Amino acid sequence: ILAALPKRGKTWFLIKAFLERIRKGENPVFFTLELSKEDIVGRLLCLLSGVSYNSYYKGTLMPVEWKRLEAAIAEFGTFSGGHIV
Repeated sequence: ILAALPKRGKTWFLIKAFLERIRKGENPVFFTLELSKEDIVGRLLCLLSGVSYNSYYKGTLMPVEWKRLEAAIAEFGTFSGGHIV
């Protein structure tokens, strides 16, 4: 369990840890009551690609950012394990 005030980086920290566990061949579970599965995957893809989540969320990505996001989607597809609940 991780708790802190709003805007302290809890989600970023947990997504980063989730990705690291998957990369090490483990099978982590990401559970949240705050965000939808789609929101978590979007944030995860932004973290993988280095694309701003604000730009992603607002739909203002530049063509080069779309390419980076597409590469992140392809990388994410190679992962085995991990569950988002």
